[in-house]
Amino acid sequence: MADLERRTVLRAGAWSAPVIAVAIAAPTAAASVATLTYTWLPGATPPPAVPGTWTTFSVTNSSDQAVAVEFRAVRQQGDLLLGSVTYASGWTAATVPVGTFGRDTVIGPGATASMALGFSGPAGTTAGFVATVTPSSGPVLTPVVTVSIPA
Repeated sequence: MADLERRTVLRAGAWSAPVIAVAIAAPTAAASVATLTYTWLPGATPPPAVPGTWTTFSVTNSSDQAVAVEFRAVRQQGDLLLGSVTYASGWTAATVPVGTFGRDTVIGPGATASMALGFSGPAGTTAGFVATVTPSSGPVLTPVVTVSIPA
């Protein structure tokens, strides 16, 4: 009977080793996913002599590693035209299809990257404007801002 118990213990030990390995590896895999949050607010201060209605887009990386981020938007959405960008330190122009606005950046751990985006359109227009933010890891974000062109 002692031999049977020893075999049972060995079989149980063989199955528990892989479970322990998976449990130890899981936190490392979870840490590799970027945690990004964004704000996109109307009412940014426009640069001198640049007409338009301005917004501020910011994305924050709360993970412990740098994350590459792509910002993309169709320039013309309904009556709104995304025509200008400024105060975009760290963002670089991306190679994108005609009619698309694109900027790329790498955001360090705990850091925020911002840019001011200028819009034009018919006087009195109020509409939502949508973009796509794609990180090197983690879920794709779909930020929306409401833009109001003064009457």
